[in-house]
Amino acid sequence: MLTKVGRPSRLLIDDTRSETSPEVNCELDVIARNYWTGIHCLVVKKWDVVYLDHDLHSFDANGKEWTGYDIMTFLEENVIHIPNKIICVSSNPVGRARIQNLIKKLYEGR
Repeated sequence: MLTKVGRPSRLLIDDTRSETSPEVNCELDVIARNYWTGIHCLVVKKWDVVYLDHDLHSFDANGKEWTGYDIMTFLEENVIHIPNKIICVSSNPVGRARIQNLIKKLYEGR
């Protein structure tokens, strides 16, 4: 899906980064600052590119942390919402590896 200016649609799911962050460094259409907004954005629109962080600092009422990896498992279970490309921008080495492994799995054979 192209945006109004004819470029790919881009979503950032991250609690702190912006379009000027070195890992992103491009014009974005939407920035989702937590897990729930990220899921909502993925459900309502087919994105060309999603930039995804692991540590979203999203906690539910029971204290469970919801992360970028949880977004990836949602996409694994709801493949209709998988964007054309996912770029992991996480600085968390363990979280980054988990997300990248799932990205590889989701896009194999596509």
